[in-house]
Amino acid sequence: MRPNEYNDLLGKIKCSDEFRSRMREKLSAEPAETKDYEESVSGTEVITAKHNWSRIAAIAAAFVLLGGAVGGGVYHFSKVREDQIIEEAGDSVYDKIRAIKEYSDMNEYLWNFSAGPTMLVGKANDHKEELFKYLEEHDDKEKTEKINVSYRSVRFSFVYKDKEYNLEVYENGYGYCSESQKGSGNDLKEEKYYFGVHIFEYLFDMVMEKADSDVAEAMSKVSENELEGFIDTEFLESDDDSALFTDSLMKDSNFGNKEYTVTDKNRIADFIKSCEWIKIKESEFDNKNCYLMGIAVSESGCMKNYGESPYGNYKLKDELNAEKLRSVIESCIELKSENSGLLVEDISTMLSGISDDAAVMSWDGVNGIPQGKLNYNTVLRYYHVSDTEGFIKEMSDLEWVTCDMSEYEEKTIEDKEKNTTVGCFSIGNDLSVSRNGYLGYSRNYCKLKNISDIDKLTDIFEKHFIMNERSKLADKIERGIDNYQNLEANFTYKKNFESSPASNVSLEGHLTRDVKNEYMYMTGQGNFISKDVNIEIVLNGENKSAYKTAEMSTGATDLAYDYHYSSVMIPMPACHYTYLCKDIEKALTPMYNNNNQDDLDVRDINGNTEYHWISTDYSSANAEYTIVLTKGGQLLSYEKKEYSDIYESFSLTDYVFDSNNFNGVNVASIYEGIKSESRRMQEGSEDTLLYPELSNKFEAMDVTVYSGSAAKSVNPKDIYDLFPIIDKESTDDSSWLMHGSNFKKNSKHGERMMDGYITVVFNSDEHEFVMYIPESSNAEWGENAVMLEDHFGTADECFDSHYRYYTKDEISRLVSVVKTAINGEQ
Repeated sequence: MRPNEYNDLLGKIKCSDEFRSRMREKLSAEPAETKDYEESVSGTEVITAKHNWSRIAAIAAAFVLLGGAVGGGVYHFSKVREDQIIEEAGDSVYDKIRAIKEYSDMNEYLWNFSAGPTMLVGKANDHKEELFKYLEEHDDKEKTEKINVSYRSVRFSFVYKDKEYNLEVYENGYGYCSESQKGSGNDLKEEKYYFGVHIFEYLFDMVMEKADSDVAEAMSKVSENELEGFIDTEFLESDDDSALFTDSLMKDSNFGNKEYTVTDKNRIADFIKSCEWIKIKESEFDNKNCYLMGIAVSESGCMKNYGESPYGNYKLKDELNAEKLRSVIESCIELKSENSGLLVEDISTMLSGISDDAAVMSWDGVNGIPQGKLNYNTVLRYYHVSDTEGFIKEMSDLEWVTCDMSEYEEKTIEDKEKNTTVGCFSIGNDLSVSRNGYLGYSRNYCKLKNISDIDKLTDIFEKHFIMNERSKLADKIERGIDNYQNLEANFTYKKNFESSPASNVSLEGHLTRDVKNEYMYMTGQGNFISKDVNIEIVLNGENKSAYKTAEMSTGATDLAYDYHYSSVMIPMPACHYTYLCKDIEKALTPMYNNNNQDDLDVRDINGNTEYHWISTDYSSANAEYTIVLTKGGQLLSYEKKEYSDIYESFSLTDYVFDSNNFNGVNVASIYEGIKSESRRMQEGSEDTLLYPELSNKFEAMDVTVYSGSAAKSVNPKDIYDLFPIIDKESTDDSSWLMHGSNFKKNSKHGERMMDGYITVVFNSDEHEFVMYIPESSNAEWGENAVMLEDHFGTADECFDSHYRYYTKDEISRLVSVVKTAINGEQ
């Protein structure tokens, strides 16, 4: 902290005139040369900037006499090289500091507004090598026009010839590099940067290594003046009397958040001021269970500002006061339970951002996108608003009342355990409206006052949301999956890879489908996964499938799996008739439709209809589709060309729909037989549906369980019973996420010991599998969600992770297996 910045800060904190005067006086001189400073840092060696010029001259003279001409030459060339290095640094002060580091001592300083003057720490050059090595390895600073000064900093000072150079980083990550005439205190040049909070914390900890107890106490001090300024400016003087409680500042969801009105700010402020606080780093702040009311206060006794201000992070010195603080806050807030009415103008303003012909997306079914494709029963459609002005007027004419975000989030989820929505329309980027009458825009939420207006709302949707052509076709295919009684036909399926003929697939056979009972049975033969096989495919109820292949030459079973539409890492046969229809439906309405592709070529073929379209993905690769449907929307044929060298086709021949002589197959027994065979094959190879890479390696893996603050190695055999539960029967309630290279190093998902979870880690040479099993209702991802990860390669490589949802009974069984493995508990 430099003296000429102090006046700016005085305006941001309430202090007495005597305090202002005293601080100006203390900051007007270098700390190493003031008596006040030396008294305040007893036990720390103070290095001053004074020099004994007569001694230096004598040493220089002796050097010349002893070294003669040769010595003088070496000295001359050394100076030439030094001057050249400095000159090559250019005008950048930061680069000059890097250039002079070899020719100048470095002093380290810490500053805390509440403690007074800057404090010199340690000896010269204590961390010079470490400083520049760290800055070079983390050179991601950004140059800025201004910096936001905060109330703690770390500074590194250099003197070279008649110039002084400083590099200072504040607690909020901002900082500067300056060049000044030695002893003047006035900068000749200054560069402002944003280094990052993580840079400050590393450098602060580095310098604190050499600090004595007096310095450590000074750096954590919070003065009455600073505390008063923080509470007054950030809390009391705010016109906003609202408060929000959240169980985690880090979560993305609004579930669990509650909105309050603060009824007595002065009582909260008085109690906070009556307590003693210490300063902590941003990384030490407890983000769980916080009240946001201009300032953030956690139930554990942490406090901070969450806007732009000089104030940092604080913690109660006496942790026993945390419970008292929570009680005071709870007595001074009221839950916003009353829903206030909204005027026509309020709704009009909320909807005013809708552009003419705005794009609309509807989402019905399960949230999340497992392994890159939508869940079986998730329906996604695209529309546009036909009459924006009329839509806004009719929406505004309905009666609306406010609600909080927790009610909005809760009421727009139909089944929390299955994570299904009630059906929502997203209009533009920020506006959403649900079919059951909830409206959200940014952080503003409201709902229909009268449930009887739901029909009017539905009429508005139908009048103003015009479905796009490809979505209409997707609707037709969806209806066509089950709007008939039965089907019997022969089928042919092919998939050719021009660049890799060995991967080609060719199957033909017979299928029957009992729509009422949701049964399907397909038998065939051909080449599948580079083998000549006979194949059986079964659909046994909605989205419960199984298939089995047997080698033609021997009759031996090759593959056997039970699976569902979004199963993970299973080589599924693409000729599954029902799933193929679903694939085409979802290809017409992709999750990401930025190009707003909606064209279709349509022609009649003997009473059936052929549709042709081209889809372009983010990589600009084209996929060309041609399908033929009956009038009822049943799929008769399908062709797809993609990446210029992949061709896929499926067709029905000799097909009969709704035959009075239809004889279905008892698929239930076939399904159970394949399922049992699948389980036997898994047990024999120690494979799992979820993680095939564990095959034949499970027993050789290192398995560690993390629970609470303890870590314990376990025998792999003792924990194998996890997998039949993890790989439970076919469900679509899982959401896959793809993560990038910094996941393990910087993401909290990479942490091993997490509150509310038991973590099981499987390590092999190539893979690291991690399961986070919730043990508490306060688990961050929800009490029914298990987080699963597969890390492979090095820490810098990508990997997969996803959430999978389980029933309470399944979660209890998972926990029981782990506890039995580690200590015999049941």
